[in-house]
Amino acid sequence: RRAASGGRGDLLGRAPPTATFDLGCSLLGPMEVAVLLQSGLAAVPQGRQVQQNQRMLLELLVSQPPLFQRGVLYELSNNGSTRVLSNHLLALLDLKQDAVRPQSRLDVADLLTTALGVQLPRRADFMAGGSHASNSYILFVHRAAKQVLEECAPYVALKYWLQQAEVTLPSLRGDLMPSVERALREAMQAIEDADAAGQAWLRGRGPVWSEWQSVLDSGVEGPTPRHDSAASTPGSSTPSVLSARGGSAAFSAPPSTRALYEIAFSRCAAALKAHKDCYDMPWFKSFWARNYDALTVVSVLRNAQEDVDEVRRWIDAQLRYSTKSASYQGISEACSALWSTDARAEACLVDCLIEILFFYRGDREKYRGDALMQLVIDEPPGHFNFTVVSAMGVITEGAAGREMSATYARLQERRGVVAVRADTATLQSVDYNAREIERAVREQVRTPWGWVGYSQGCANAFRAESLMLQGTPEQQKIIEAFRCRQLLFSAANGSAHATCGAWKLLRALIDGERFFKRFQASMSASTQELGLNLLQNLLSSRVASAFFGSVQSLTHEGARRMWRDAQHCHRVPTSSIIGVIEDHTLPESLQMLSKVLVLQMDYSKHQDTQVAEEEAVAHPTGVKNANAAMLKKVDMKSAIQRTHHWSVLKEEVSFLQTK
Repeated sequence: RRAASGGRGDLLGRAPPTATFDLGCSLLGPMEVAVLLQSGLAAVPQGRQVQQNQRMLLELLVSQPPLFQRGVLYELSNNGSTRVLSNHLLALLDLKQDAVRPQSRLDVADLLTTALGVQLPRRADFMAGGSHASNSYILFVHRAAKQVLEECAPYVALKYWLQQAEVTLPSLRGDLMPSVERALREAMQAIEDADAAGQAWLRGRGPVWSEWQSVLDSGVEGPTPRHDSAASTPGSSTPSVLSARGGSAAFSAPPSTRALYEIAFSRCAAALKAHKDCYDMPWFKSFWARNYDALTVVSVLRNAQEDVDEVRRWIDAQLRYSTKSASYQGISEACSALWSTDARAEACLVDCLIEILFFYRGDREKYRGDALMQLVIDEPPGHFNFTVVSAMGVITEGAAGREMSATYARLQERRGVVAVRADTATLQSVDYNAREIERAVREQVRTPWGWVGYSQGCANAFRAESLMLQGTPEQQKIIEAFRCRQLLFSAANGSAHATCGAWKLLRALIDGERFFKRFQASMSASTQELGLNLLQNLLSSRVASAFFGSVQSLTHEGARRMWRDAQHCHRVPTSSIIGVIEDHTLPESLQMLSKVLVLQMDYSKHQDTQVAEEEAVAHPTGVKNANAAMLKKVDMKSAIQRTHHWSVLKEEVSFLQTK
């Protein structure tokens, strides 16, 4: 019942003050009581035994101290969802007691009002002839639920204090060791040397499109696609892509320039090994972002040359319909010469990809003058001892899902990286999905690993990481091999769709209640009772609880609750893809979602149809604490892309695809 406040005592040596938490004397904890209550409310039919069990649980609840009582209601809320708690209160306040003697039946509203000190309404008062007939019963219950949850903060704080370990962040050294300073200087100098050589090469090369007509005149063709197992990593066993390069010598960078960038890569790796906090240094983050965006372009370029999936068709569509920068001097539709491995054609394709991939014109101009981007440096060949844990969005088939299946298959074939799909479920709470992600790591991962999250999967993965890091010694052992994060259109900071959707649902229930009140005079009492029972059974069902809990995790308030007490690995870099839609990148099936999102937001003009640009970042935006500051430091921001929220999906949305 007692927990130390954490102080060190006073100068007289007296013990520090303690805070007393009266948890009562029940053998069942708040979680167990909440689970049993919910099971009884969801039972159909609610017979005599269920009614007796519910009665005993309510008597146990009101006999315990206030902290215990609020703990039970918090656990009923599925991690602080006002909507979920309201649904359960609607069923509890009108608890079925027809198998109990009339004189022994409980007045649940009066019982809970006395115990909690929060006024809970009676349904009879809101029916015809009642004292509040003109008001909404659902609205009053919602307000009571919200007030109860606001008073649950002590229970939530105690729960986290007991169940989650506090991870101590290492303090930063004021003065760096000479060896560390030398490694940092060498890395910065290597980047400067490589950029200087690269800029000299770019000046000598001249405008990209000056040789395009000569490319067409030479009659070069794109390479024949290879779909057999011999096709592997570009730069190793794909001679059809690399050895066929020819054309003007000015378009082929001298080996010394590429070698200088290779030296810069190795010096940065040495600097990171010597100083683990390089992620927060501006020069390091800038070079990281340039590399990330350059590899993005290289990946699309190689896929176009090898005719992977429908990349060529996508490039052609973007060139035809996208708005162009004033400085873009290239073509407006693709042709076979564009897929050539000729150095001149490759340079033109890079310029096209810069134009159609990156949203902000400033990023396009920057990368047109960046030698690291223009050199098209492939990753060195070889396999990695690494595992990707995949956590997909709010609608998924979990371990049986097909999201990004072709990408993961190529990743395993070319790099030896295995992708493990966490068995997350559609419309489930963050905690449920986080446990599934943890189970996937515990049962299937035996190498260094990182996670890839898509949409709500980012929130699920962040939560799983926090549970493992702050969990038992066995859980902390799992997280030791954790290395990096990749976010795809993250919804970890919530979405206006969910926040406004919760308000719309409440308003719809209130309007529906007022609509049916008009028929009370012409409808029998038994019919009214049947309709209300059906509604209450639906709202208190397991499916409804999971659905509303999932929606709650996508709201801004749900995201704030998730971030508030969480801690994450502080020396793990985070990369992310953030998209912004335009007229030519907006699918017909997402037009309504996009327009509704714009109308619901007053804080952003850019979005990907489901998440605002400012909220899709890889760190918390609604909470300011040490953990949020740490995640912001390791957020290795890359350029915003011209795409939409569903761009990572293929088979899952094929039935919605239009021409």
